[in-house]
Amino acid sequence: MSDVDVTAAGDAGSPAGDPLGLADLFTGGGEPWLPLLGPVIEAQPGAADFIGPKRSPEVVPVRELTFQALKPHPPEKWKVVVFGQNPYPRAESATGIAMFDNTFNDWKDSQFGRVVSIRCLIKAAAMWKYGIVKKTPIADVRALLKKEDTVQPPEWFQAMLTQGVLLLNASLTASADGAMATDRHTSFWRPVAEQIVEEILRAKQDAAEEDDRGVVFAWWGAHARSLKRVVQRLEKKYPGVQVRHLDHANPAAQGDLFCEGDHFAQVNDALAAVGAEPVDWL
Repeated sequence: MSDVDVTAAGDAGSPAGDPLGLADLFTGGGEPWLPLLGPVIEAQPGAADFIGPKRSPEVVPVRELTFQALKPHPPEKWKVVVFGQNPYPRAESATGIAMFDNTFNDWKDSQFGRVVSIRCLIKAAAMWKYGIVKKTPIADVRALLKKEDTVQPPEWFQAMLTQGVLLLNASLTASADGAMATDRHTSFWRPVAEQIVEEILRAKQDAAEEDDRGVVFAWWGAHARSLKRVVQRLEKKYPGVQVRHLDHANPAAQGDLFCEGDHFAQVNDALAAVGAEPVDWL
């Protein structure tokens, strides 16, 4: 076989066996996920429009960040799964990690007070760790974060992922220009989201380490809970996996309601119940 046969490209820079150029998108830690998700993505109608190398430049996040949330761990190492909705519809904000807005890198930035989801996440984490109250002004939260030398936003999100908290948008892409409706993106990625859940459960069923055999699904808002029924159906196939479900408010849509009920303590209690280590939320 000639070199031309081996490297013939279906798209510029994409090998014939990988017309969507997926392999490059999983490099840097996501390699275990490629054989699990690649066939599902490739089988989807119109896949090139959502993830192909020649898709519209208005689709966000940039292709290389599409699977960023999955890269820190193989399936069995995720112990908390949180589904966001869809990426921020701006290239400068979308990161491939649910709720992480890349337009600010410091808690003192005014954006911290304006991006509701992150503000509520961090306030709830500070309530969990330091016992502040829900009505604490954002200026006081900032002062506390500085006093405690808390890591900055990019490092905080990375710390969540590193500890096994998967922050994944149910739709992995969006159109910044609105050319493709949000529900088209969501419909395209739905089978992929379901496959991610199934691979996590499948891997945990066969996990060598006992503390890898449990998982907590935190359902933040009604949009996320549309996937809950899918998970409940799938978990019946994997009876060896201990699964817990926690319903809670959506920090983006419901604001400070997210800060009620000590949610992060409840997640850690659920982790203990399935034999997993707690998360340090701040």
